[in-house]
Amino acid sequence: KSYYANLIALRKYNEAKEIVLKKNKQNTNSVESHLDLGYIYIKQNDSAQAHKEISLAIEKSAKDASSVAMVYEFLKPLRQYQFIIQLFETAQKKQNNTQIYTNELIQNYLILAENKKAANLFVEEIKRLNDQTFFVAIQIVQPFVKNNSFLLALEKQVYGMLAKEPN
Repeated sequence: KSYYANLIALRKYNEAKEIVLKKNKQNTNSVESHLDLGYIYIKQNDSAQAHKEISLAIEKSAKDASSVAMVYEFLKPLRQYQFIIQLFETAQKKQNNTQIYTNELIQNYLILAENKKAANLFVEEIKRLNDQTFFVAIQIVQPFVKNNSFLLALEKQVYGMLAKEPN
């Protein structure tokens, strides 16, 4: 791994790619290989190939929580928020559980200013949690309090929810 990292640091992306491809031939299910290739393609400004490789990593990792965490930790410092959303949405589907990764999805929607999606998911989470609502609401919203457009979208969603369900 350190030789690969040195090649990346020296911007010798084609040599680094060769190493990753050899590693991938030995283990075709390697999530790390797809992430490494995705990273190389990002550095080479090849967004189509980067999307392909990172999407493969997401698909291969989505059933397992520890693999999801590993992919997330890889994507987060790269600020690949759309891929992070794809990761968590895919994991929810593959793990057949829409209640996991909700906070992470809301936060990443907010980072991308997808305020309506964030507000919808936030309201759904509050409805689901009932007695724990205040604690969860504070935890989710706290990092984004300065995001006025989210607060406006949230206000619309809450008023809409109250109109439909007056209790």
